[in-house]
Amino acid sequence: MFRVLTRKKIAWFLSILISLIVLIMAAWVAVAGPVTVYRVVRYGDTMIDDFKFYPFRRLQASDSPFLFHEKAAGLSMPGVVELDGGTQADLEDLLQSNDTIAFLVIKDDALVYERYYQGHTQSSLSQSFSMSLRVRWTK
Repeated sequence: MFRVLTRKKIAWFLSILISLIVLIMAAWVAVAGPVTVYRVVRYGDTMIDDFKFYPFRRLQASDSPFLFHEKAAGLSMPGVVELDGGTQADLEDLLQSNDTIAFLVIKDDALVYERYYQGHTQSSLSQSFSMSLRVRWTK
């Protein structure tokens, strides 16, 4: 009923499996680069605090920094936004469901809206992922 696997068959199977793993890893290194592969293998999936593992350089603050204008009169954030494809979503629900940590809206060099989530603040450090989302305001 059950066939006994011989050592030769087990060795052949393991050699094929190891060859496939080496081939996949070689392709991954070729596409992503060895440093990226090393970091993923060592630290796991990319997370918001991965900046701790990557090289960085400190930037010196400008002597004359750009400052956004005060919020212009008449500008306010809508409660509902229209996404690409015509669907609408509650802005607060959309931000929370996407694990947003900071959300700023700038219009005509004026800071219209600024909100932080998940315990983050204006001075929190984080890895940057999606930096923009195009929405149309509905009135």
